[in-house]
Amino acid sequence: MNTEVIAPSSQKIKYGKAPGPTLKNSISGLVKHPLNFIYQSVKEYGSVVRIPMYPHATFIVTNPESVKRILKAEEANYDKQVRTYKKLRMFTGDGIATSTGETWKEHQNLTTPSFHNRYMEGFAENFAQQVEILISQWDSFYQKGMSLDIVPYLHKLSIDIGTKTMLGVDSSNDPALELQEAMGFIFEDGPKRIYGVNPPLWVPTSRNKKTKKAIGVMDDYIYGLINRRLESGEEIDDFLGRLVKGTKRKQGFLVDKQMVRDLTVNFLFGNRETSGNMLVWMFYLLAQNPEADEKLYNEIVTVLGDDVPTDQHLKKMQLPYAMNVVKETLRLYPTAPLLLRRAVKDDVIEGYKIPADSEVILSPFMTHRDPRYWDAPLKFDPDRFNAERIEKVPYFAYFPFGAGGHICPGKNFALLESLIALVMIRRKFKIELVSDPVTLIKEPALFLQPKGPIHVRLVPNK
Repeated sequence: MNTEVIAPSSQKIKYGKAPGPTLKNSISGLVKHPLNFIYQSVKEYGSVVRIPMYPHATFIVTNPESVKRILKAEEANYDKQVRTYKKLRMFTGDGIATSTGETWKEHQNLTTPSFHNRYMEGFAENFAQQVEILISQWDSFYQKGMSLDIVPYLHKLSIDIGTKTMLGVDSSNDPALELQEAMGFIFEDGPKRIYGVNPPLWVPTSRNKKTKKAIGVMDDYIYGLINRRLESGEEIDDFLGRLVKGTKRKQGFLVDKQMVRDLTVNFLFGNRETSGNMLVWMFYLLAQNPEADEKLYNEIVTVLGDDVPTDQHLKKMQLPYAMNVVKETLRLYPTAPLLLRRAVKDDVIEGYKIPADSEVILSPFMTHRDPRYWDAPLKFDPDRFNAERIEKVPYFAYFPFGAGGHICPGKNFALLESLIALVMIRRKFKIELVSDPVTLIKEPALFLQPKGPIHVRLVPNK
């Protein structure tokens, strides 16, 4: 990618208010179909759009130059004290995804070591074991001549990987199944609470009772893991163990259970939505693009044969086309389509004043599909990530994991997990859609996920 792209924007105010929709249209669009509303607004008004919200305006920003300014060049001026993240904390607590300032730095210091390269070999082995379990389940569908909906299976795979790899727990037991059910409800309920108008959680409505029950199941499970670790006195060198040890050291031998819980929930949520949805969209796209699918399969059998993929295949780029498939999927379907920030002080973006306390929406989904930076942006074309082509693209035209200091610490974990699952599943099966593809993005949603089931037919490779 071109790293020389763009200098920070001028600090001079050149224009009046940024263009944008009316308050009435904004409220209706953001509540019902936020992603489509943002897409239409950017298409009509340009790369800086003003949404007249109360008490401060919100701005949509999509130009790579401005993305660079907000996420890197002036990142100290943009924190995460935004309305959406405050509502999200109802479920996740104050974890790394929503924290800011000194709290975020503390979370970063506690979590980043768990994703160090020295742990990748062990991660890869666990990933492969969980994928083998999934493949054996899918093989039974083929043997019976049945189609299946890949969405719940790939979501469950990501949860199984997360709980086993990072928490040392077998997710096939009853409490873990309850956790998965609770998380599924939260992912359905969360966007409605965040984008809609709802009574406070303490109001005893039927829906509030279900939400509180789901949060309670999740808390009981996570706190139970923490307490069992503390009671055993055993120091296990995994994600949970390092969090317990790290907060104990910080607190003077008292474990900050709330912080460990919040960071653990953030990881489980993030892994389910990042890797789970990434795999769903990957197989959805490959099923519609037979040339890319065949090229992927040929690379897999040539490079791997019958060998189990390892972390070295990612580190040494030994499966370049497979990795390009992952990257291209993240371009078209970035897991988090919107990143949110708040301007701490006044700023100027592309000649428009961004007043202090204004919220800013950055959209990987929009920028990744902008024809000014990407040729044929709606086409699935993994080869666009070949070195000679991607170097012509502005660096901040692609940011599926964020950028700057707040880039996702689990990025390499997610990439390795997705790569291993992709090559193992595709080596075993060719996946065909049972019905014609349709627009499948679910709204409102915090993450890009399918609107409904994706039924496929499994065809074993010879």
